[in-house]
Amino acid sequence: MSTSTNTPTQEENHEFDPKCIFCNIVAKKSPCYEVYSDDDVICFLDIYPLHPGHTLVIPKKHYKDLSLMPGELAASCMKVVPRVARSLMAATKTKDFNVMLNSGKLAGQEVFHAHFHIIPRSKGDSLSQGPGALGWIVDVKVSVSSITCNQHPMMSSSHIDDGCLLAVSCNVDEILKRVSA
Repeated sequence: MSTSTNTPTQEENHEFDPKCIFCNIVAKKSPCYEVYSDDDVICFLDIYPLHPGHTLVIPKKHYKDLSLMPGELAASCMKVVPRVARSLMAATKTKDFNVMLNSGKLAGQEVFHAHFHIIPRSKGDSLSQGPGALGWIVDVKVSVSSITCNQHPMMSSSHIDDGCLLAVSCNVDEILKRVSA
């Protein structure tokens, strides 16, 4: 607790950080293409996917990294991973996937709100596709202003807006149908 005012600091609060894109997604102030949500967790497609179907699993409360999260909340995040992963595998027609978490700057974390990645994998693909913190973040620019909750670039095989291209070959409706089942 802050000693001068006896109110929680942003670091202690964990409710909402207005500077955090993921907190803004949870608060519905920023768009996403949501594939799953419950009281504690939201899952949505990554706007910089390493592979089609790349999905993020985040706690709805703000914790900078895994080391600050209560175990119960980390367990809530991991509890949905198998269900979402099965849906992603079916929708992307893949059999394999990675579950990853980068915790801290030196580990490659770029958005400082704890989050897990579910990344569908195919034969011959790689996680080292382009420049980035660890050499595996795809060098793609996406105009966030072109994304709305009802029209996300991942809904088509490619999306071009404001000179930005995002190539995707994932059937998002199939993911949603399978996660909901």
